[in-house]
Amino acid sequence: MSTADSADTVLVTGATGFIALHVVDQLLAKGYTVIGTARSETKYKPLLDEFAKEYPEGKLSYEIVTDISVDDAFDGVLKKHPEIKYVLHTASPFSFGLNQDFKTAYLDPAVNGTVNILKAITK
Repeated sequence: MSTADSADTVLVTGATGFIALHVVDQLLAKGYTVIGTARSETKYKPLLDEFAKEYPEGKLSYEIVTDISVDDAFDGVLKKHPEIKYVLHTASPFSFGLNQDFKTAYLDPAVNGTVNILKAITK
């Protein structure tokens, strides 16, 4: 992606994560409108304020997706924002499942989250 058209809106899933924050920063710097997903308002509110300081003309908003592994997790976001042109899926499950095996705590939710965003895009 080069410099954005005014109509270029990007959905960044998991937009409060470490790598995603760099992605959001680059998108805003290039003039894209960014819609991020986060698990809660407490996750995104401080970031929204920081990005607003750095990019006063930037267009950044967030939508809540509490659990990416739930069926249809992203459907509401994509229905609410038909202007989304690109999707960057950076969301990854977060768990304190130290008492669970890796597959149950991380792999299965990550795969389900990826399948859910792909299904939502297709719809």
